[in-house]
Amino acid sequence: MKQTRMVDVWRAIVARTSTRVLPELVLVNPKITAVHYDYGHYPDVREKLKQGIKNPTAMTEKYPLIVLFEDFKMDKRKIGVQGVANMIVMILYTSKKEYTRQQREDLVFKPIIQPIYEALLKEIKISGAFKFYGSEAPHTEIDRPHWGDPELYKNQGYLFGDCLDGKELQFSQLETFFNICVPQSNLAGA
Repeated sequence: MKQTRMVDVWRAIVARTSTRVLPELVLVNPKITAVHYDYGHYPDVREKLKQGIKNPTAMTEKYPLIVLFEDFKMDKRKIGVQGVANMIVMILYTSKKEYTRQQREDLVFKPIIQPIYEALLKEIKISGAFKFYGSEAPHTEIDRPHWGDPELYKNQGYLFGDCLDGKELQFSQLETFFNICVPQSNLAGA
């Protein structure tokens, strides 16, 4: 049996999230072409973002972005599910260093990040890839204004090289069951 990879499950969920929310995002910023997806360790994602942009002023070529950070743990001991996962996902969008917290709220969080977050939770639910009860997958939500600020994180520059605002989602004990009940066509992407 061919195993479905978690990174591919998230790719499909993000693609459907992008389709769902793009018309709303374009009204805020017509340069937004999609909600992009990436996965990996921080340095891997940072390097891909640096290489993926040809025009330094065209920040919308890579943002908004949903990132599945590795390493994530997949416990395979529970019977009846593919595994039980602990994952961190970030929704990121560009900001400006000089923005106040209120400006970040009004210009980034409310019009961009929050609609993506809501659409993502809907797509997680209807994907059929995860088993949970209630209206949304259980998670911890953390707003990250000015995420990766060198002064906050004691490094030499922004974590991704860009000034970003974001929302971190920490999924704990998320039961996956994409190889048991869900037709593979549902996970192939949008």
